[in-house]
Amino acid sequence: ESYQNGVAAAQKMLEVQPDPRTKVGLGQMLNAEGHLLVQLKKYDEAIGVFTQAAESAAYPAMPYFNLCATYYNLKRSEEAVAACDHAITPLRLIPRLRTRITLRAQSCSDKVNSNTASMPSRRARQKR
Repeated sequence: ESYQNGVAAAQKMLEVQPDPRTKVGLGQMLNAEGHLLVQLKKYDEAIGVFTQAAESAAYPAMPYFNLCATYYNLKRSEEAVAACDHAITPLRLIPRLRTRITLRAQSCSDKVNSNTASMPSRRARQKR
């Protein structure tokens, strides 16, 4: 109950005087509330709360990722993909981060390819 009072108080404060710190705090509280709703298996409510959290969060990638995971667990693939796109889109806009992500993906791909090339076949492993 006191948690809901905190969310309501933050929402009222934002109506009276917009403040970036209050907005970020509201996003964090709503993201936490979404997690609790998922644990209680109240998925439809969690979807609404994660959506609100993404609108208030300083870093909306996390609530969007949580929204993506919730949709995925409900087997709502198209909505999951859309939420994941929202989660990663801001990251693509940061050139330095985009370069790091690309390099890391290439590195991981190279490691996977080199590991699978050097791994013995299933049949060879079974003979051991």
